[in-house]
Amino acid sequence: MSHSDAIKKDARDKLSRGQVITAVITEVDIDERGTAMSKYENIKTFVRTKNQELEWADTVQIKIADIRANSAEALVLEKRNEEYQ
Repeated sequence: MSHSDAIKKDARDKLSRGQVITAVITEVDIDERGTAMSKYENIKTFVRTKNQELEWADTVQIKIADIRANSAEALVLEKRNEEYQ
């Protein structure tokens, strides 16, 4: 990937702190704190679960808490009953 391609994918251009989005969990328990992972517009988003049990393919509403160049951190607001499609 060239430098100019990387700049085009900067997460800070696509997300903003405090933004609420719906996401699908793609990985669970990726660290000792039970953090899950999702992707939003190809941006890795680390999801802090607030002691909620999440499983692969759960749909959740999350709030963006922090943004870096190529990833973001978010907090779970609520778990939805929708299934991954």
